Amino acid sequence: MDETTVIDITEPPPVPQRKRRPFRFLFKLIVVLLVVVLGALYWGLAQIPHVEPEPDLAAGFVTQTFLLIGSDSRADLPDGLAGSFGDFGGERSDVIILARPSGGTLQLLSLPRDLKVTVEGHGTNKINAAYAFGGAALLADTASAATGIPIHHVVEIDFAGFAALVDALGGIDIAFPNATRDTKSGLEVAAGTTHIDGATALAFSRSRSYQENINGKWVSVDADDIGRTGRQQQALEAMLHRAASLQGVARMPLFLSKLGVSTRIDKGLGPIGVLTAAFGMWKADVDATTVPVLFSNEGGVSYVVFDGDKADDVIARFLRGEPLTAVD
Repeated sequence: MDETTVIDITEPPPVPQRKRRPFRFLFKLIVVLLVVVLGALYWGLAQIPHVEPEPDLAAGFVTQTFLLIGSDSRADLPDGLAGSFGDFGGERSDVIILARPSGGTLQLLSLPRDLKVTVEGHGTNKINAAYAFGGAALLADTASAATGIPIHHVVEIDFAGFAALVDALGGIDIAFPNATRDTKSGLEVAAGTTHIDGATALAFSRSRSYQENINGKWVSVDADDIGRTGRQQQALEAMLHRAASLQGVARMPLFLSKLGVSTRIDKGLGPIGVLTAAFGMWKADVDATTVPVLFSNEGGVSYVVFDGDKADDVIARFLRGEPLTAVD
């Protein structure tokens, strides 16, 4: 009997279909774009020029103090402000702030530019003269010697650079209790919280002839160097708040890229240091004050001098990372 051959005519099992992952391509695209953006930021920050001459700074890796220098260079000022601050050649330190991240707080200690100090090689002078004589290096040495505060890094910015950074953030919000003006700096704003651009922020920070309209009359309010340091701190705090907002976060790549053309830093800071410092200050609470001083006139020269124990106490609090504004 012949054997019957059985042929399996059943269909082969279906080949498993590869599952489509619609988000895989999108994820890869986002990663590529992120790498490109971060690479561009790193390259941009790497282009930040170094301060000259290079200062001999303190060593330290835990809590570091930054010397923020705002120079009064008139180069490349925004439209409409070219003639608002006088026509002076060269550069002087118009803003001198010691900044120290401490936990979740950024401490800001301003030194008035007319502070009486000893400038090495130049004797008794105003502290802003140190910058004119020897740039950031001599100013850092002078500020550290006068206060006893070690300085680890230096950041310089001029008038145009400050205005450009404010504009890169899309402007900042400043609260004005009354209509305000300064006919010399070009400041003119209405009462209330006002969103201002870089040019107006510069005029606000530069104001020494600050006036408010109170009961229909223009009255001088904190129209001196001490009042101006307070306004500089207020503008810097407003920039930090803007940077921490959704609008600021969206504009952060532009802001960081502007740092590459608006600032100068010491060689030891570098791109990673800039990013680390920026993120350390991002969303930080701000504790700001000006070192207590008294007005003095010596031989026809107007100075401000440290106010004894009050100044010593504020400097000691800054060094210890304690609240500055707790001091009366």
